[in-house]
Amino acid sequence: MLRGPRWKGAWFDPLFLLLLALQLLVVAGLVRAQTCPSVCSCSNQFSKVICTRRGLKDVPDGISTNTRYLNLQDNQIQVIKVDSFKHLRHLEILQLSRNHI
Repeated sequence: MLRGPRWKGAWFDPLFLLLLALQLLVVAGLVRAQTCPSVCSCSNQFSKVICTRRGLKDVPDGISTNTRYLNLQDNQIQVIKVDSFKHLRHLEILQLSRNHI
């Protein structure tokens, strides 16, 4: 006796749903790690982030974890929060001159 394709019920298989959810979380994490703040310009696969002369009062959110060079010159930043750069483990050059620090 022939039955329909075995994969037809796969959408309801809990293991399949779990694997699909995990895959979506991984992709979402990679996308979040590869972002550029809308007020900045980014290059070199998000490793160079330029946020100069934007009138920023704070370090912008959404800076890629791949960032090696971050330029925040000529803004209105007065205070740097303790964890502002915590996620930037590859950061080598940080430019903060001409702010109100």
